[in-house]
Amino acid sequence: DSMPDWIGWLENLSTIRWCFEAFCVNEFSGALFCDETECRTGEEVLQDLSFDVYETPWVPTIVLCSLLCAFHLIAFTCLKFATVTYIRCDEPGVEYEKQAALAIAESNGHYNGHVVDVANVHSNDYRTPNDELRTSDQSKGKQKKKNASSKTPLLKTK
Repeated sequence: DSMPDWIGWLENLSTIRWCFEAFCVNEFSGALFCDETECRTGEEVLQDLSFDVYETPWVPTIVLCSLLCAFHLIAFTCLKFATVTYIRCDEPGVEYEKQAALAIAESNGHYNGHVVDVANVHSNDYRTPNDELRTSDQSKGKQKKKNASSKTPLLKTK
């Protein structure tokens, strides 16, 4: 009741509100709460929470699913019609491939200050650092298999 009337409709867009309302309807509907002085029904508790009295939690659940679909539709529309453009990358040309081949040759120690015929250099001629990692990982895997078979079990039976 403390919310201004012109912004009061925003509470209907809250997914947390609809989840909580479905939970409360599920827990309080048809229940009876008594203490030493008085007894209250679950419907009275729901009215105290300013929730509409539903017989089942399906109405808040349907509203929650509708909100989910609406929010996804809004997000899709915003992304579909966004006018932001990013820098387009062209495919690497021949000059880039020559520079890459020269860099591979230098990094593997095959350059040594000599002129490399980059026109005839292919990427398969040299190993890259990733190739070395792959081969070392494979050899480690073989060692692990050998070590795993020679290990003793953690729990010994008597």
